[in-house]
Amino acid sequence: HVENYQMPELPETNPPNDYGPFKGSAANHHYVIENVVDTLNGKGESTATAFDGMKVVSIIEKIYKASGFIK
Repeated sequence: HVENYQMPELPETNPPNDYGPFKGSAANHHYVIENVVDTLNGKGESTATAFDGMKVVSIIEKIYKASGFIK
């Protein structure tokens, strides 16, 4: 609760991804793929850079290494 803050009405979102025991993040991958296709077809601009992608992969690798899943 934040004092003097009124929560705005938010539109419905996509349902979360369901991974069995874990449910999280809205299922928005199709928006990413759509942006890639539009960008490659000259109908849009990329919403993420190669650096963004590299950082995401780096974070995922660190999570796997910390879990002991990969050495």
